[in-house]
Amino acid sequence: MKKTNKMKTVDSNFGFKLKKRREEKRLSLQSLGISVGLSKQSIFRYENGEQLPSTSILLKLSEELNVLPTYFFEDDNIEIEINQLNFREEDLINKNNFDVGFVKTICKKYLRNFLELETILKIKNNYINPLEGLIIESEKDVEKAAKKLRRKWRLGNAPISDVTQLIEDNGIYVIEVDMNSTFSGLSGLANENIPLIVINSNVNDKARKRFTTIHELGHIVLDFVEELDNDAIEKYCDHFAGAILLVDDTLEMELGKNRTKISLRELKAIKERYGISIGAIIFRAKSTGLISRETCNDWWSSYNVWRDNSEEFGKYFSSEKPTAFDNLILRGISEQKITWGKAAELKNTKIDLLKNQFKNEPALMVS
Repeated sequence: MKKTNKMKTVDSNFGFKLKKRREEKRLSLQSLGISVGLSKQSIFRYENGEQLPSTSILLKLSEELNVLPTYFFEDDNIEIEINQLNFREEDLINKNNFDVGFVKTICKKYLRNFLELETILKIKNNYINPLEGLIIESEKDVEKAAKKLRRKWRLGNAPISDVTQLIEDNGIYVIEVDMNSTFSGLSGLANENIPLIVINSNVNDKARKRFTTIHELGHIVLDFVEELDNDAIEKYCDHFAGAILLVDDTLEMELGKNRTKISLRELKAIKERYGISIGAIIFRAKSTGLISRETCNDWWSSYNVWRDNSEEFGKYFSSEKPTAFDNLILRGISEQKITWGKAAELKNTKIDLLKNQFKNEPALMVS
């Protein structure tokens, strides 16, 4: 019988997972080989399914790639596909060579781990659009939508202490990504029905981050008539963000009617109470009819003068950090549903670093 040079496959899944993890960590065959004391040819043979490593090498690979040894033998049974992305700053993104593929990769990994954790804890995320059936074709519809969402989410007219936590609590996944400072956020759907919002972790202005997050929420919950173009949709999502952060009745209570003059101190106070920028307050006053277009232009001109003089414009203090995933990690460890090793795998970190992160949590006994 004629011999063949074809190598026998030992474990193709192990090789696939090894290559996938190595590329996620952006390591070359050679650099990974050096770190575990092997040649790049040996790593290649592992990835090609021609050979399995010894137990000692497997442990070294696991440590270097920051995963449990069992990771290499598990099937990825949760598939994630990003179906749709909406960009608030599309022009800036196009000009700055924004890496959409990189963002999609991060979102897929985050959602895959999140959904796996929910499965382990037997939690089902039943996201329901609070504005289902409401069609948007005017600013009046946007105002109506904002009030309906506040009512559905039981917010009343009170200030929203933490926008990110509110949105996570209502079944929408919020993901932070370390990106260029020109990018604020985007939204989209995974697997056609999993809503997600991506926020740039480098945005330090809390008022801007809150406005951006709710703008992206608008893309998820608002159903626009087909006749609207992208510019109109972006404008309505901005309007929605302002209406959610500062209800018209509340703004009228703060400003009164027919104002023509206002002090910086007043605007600062509103910003610090409701977590909305001064610029957004001014435009919100105009859109609700509390001030005229001329007054809006006057206030905006004064605002620009204040900015030129490097005035302090007030600060809003809140976390505005996604916490839902970490909260489930803590729950899983506390209820002994997951080990520290599994938690570290899901968090893509090392066990000692994870324990250090959670060491001050009173519900845990970190040992």
